[in-house]
Amino acid sequence: MRLKRGLLAGIALCCMPLMTACSAKDTFGILVGNNSEDQKKEEVTVDLNAANIDDSVEKPQITSEMGDPVTYDLHATADALTVEATVSEGTLSYQWYRNNVDSNGGGTAIDGATEATYTPPTTESGTIYYYVVVTNTVGDGVQLTASGTKCVTITEQEAAPEETGDTQEETAEETTEEVASGSWQQTDGNWWYQNADGTYPTSCWQEIDGQWYVFDENGYIRTGWYQEGDKWYYFQENGAMAHDTDVDGYHLGSDGVNPFVKICKEEKKGIFVLVKTSNPSSGEFQDQLINGRPLYELVGEKVAAWGADCMGDSYSYVGAVVGATYPEQGKVLRKVMPKAFILVPGYGAQGGTAEDLKYFFSEDGLGAIVNSSRGIIAAYKKDTYAKFGPEHFAEASRQAVIDMVADINSVL
Repeated sequence: MRLKRGLLAGIALCCMPLMTACSAKDTFGILVGNNSEDQKKEEVTVDLNAANIDDSVEKPQITSEMGDPVTYDLHATADALTVEATVSEGTLSYQWYRNNVDSNGGGTAIDGATEATYTPPTTESGTIYYYVVVTNTVGDGVQLTASGTKCVTITEQEAAPEETGDTQEETAEETTEEVASGSWQQTDGNWWYQNADGTYPTSCWQEIDGQWYVFDENGYIRTGWYQEGDKWYYFQENGAMAHDTDVDGYHLGSDGVNPFVKICKEEKKGIFVLVKTSNPSSGEFQDQLINGRPLYELVGEKVAAWGADCMGDSYSYVGAVVGATYPEQGKVLRKVMPKAFILVPGYGAQGGTAEDLKYFFSEDGLGAIVNSSRGIIAAYKKDTYAKFGPEHFAEASRQAVIDMVADINSVL
């Protein structure tokens, strides 16, 4: 099928206030084998800037996998995940990933998780599949092997207090009394909490009077944004964790969108809601799991609901921003939002390809607005269009648009 009238594929010099310009790494899929010869090879996404695959380099052999699925209570202490790998020559390095599905490919790299062991966080309920990619480096060449996945489920139930020789009931009573009779203290402007027995919490979470607090290694409360593992939390000035509220424009909810939807309906105008953006770190917020589902899917469902009562001829006035650098998520979100226009940044200069874009279109060849800024505005700087020169930048941009449309048409 071909691009039809109504599809905007081309220049978006200033698309929307909600849209952010995002960079993307060039990535490619390679097949890497697990340690077992009879185990099926899986696809793993790696950074071309960091990898120079060399067939002459020995592939790491994983000699110890992570075992059966495990379940922990919320905020319990999880056991470390560990793999063992060997090579006869070369230097091994590790990168841990998390995934929403049971696959050791297409996951999100975990910042700082570059050792043979990794302890998963237990700060939010849901199920995550973890795996590690082991890299063997010899000179400038590398080879990769992905481990199997480890399923880790965090339940809603809070971890019970540890027993210290007394009965569990007595321990619970003492803990409740201790927190209830503790007191807040201030030293040099910093707040800390003194338990009834004179001790104070350090490097931990603690619930006090129905509010959650995190204390640093010195025992002082944390405030502002705080990252634990790959999760982000916000703590108010009094140290209490924020929930069901707006912070720095995040998690606005329906009341932050409905006024715009009302205008769209009255004046037949459109808005675009950020759902899954093309920048590499978008997963820090948009991939967070809520009841086992990623946040971007839940926002996509809201976009569909907001648009259901705000329809044009075939598509709603409420659209979504979904980056071309995440085609698998785009495929899911197109099904979630069948009547929404999808504004797609990330094509061209940011790494998105025509093949990636096909999932964002509806079966009628409509429904996607493909954004390309640098690839068109600065087309004359590319070798392909250098013949036009800076003095004829407009002709170079025009040709870049023609080529872009032809490129997209080739996969539809």
